[in-house]
Amino acid sequence: MVTAWIKASMAGLLVAGLMVAVGCTQPATPSQAPPKKDDEGGHGWWCDEHGVVEDECSMCSDKVYDAAKAKGDICLNHPKRAKSQCFICNPELWEKSAARYKEKYGKEPPAPKDNMPTKK
Repeated sequence: MVTAWIKASMAGLLVAGLMVAVGCTQPATPSQAPPKKDDEGGHGWWCDEHGVVEDECSMCSDKVYDAAKAKGDICLNHPKRAKSQCFICNPELWEKSAARYKEKYGKEPPAPKDNMPTKK
């Protein structure tokens, strides 16, 4: 029992360390304007397709997906995305993610193209 707790704690620390390391490698953006997509198809700070910060996008990054999977954070209905980022099953999560964009850029984010519930 103690061993399982230690392993879970170590995994959590590893994931947190990876997130800090990845976040710290990005240069500071000099302006508050949203970055343009780069010529190689990158997304910049924000993933327009999925509506989350690019470095945290479980649908674009195998590393982020694997870390989510290790924590048991995979959507049962949409197994190619973290449960904590599945706006299809949990639309209220979109509001939290959109708030981060608004805080950074002072305007509404683009609606995700591939991570929203279908309209009835």
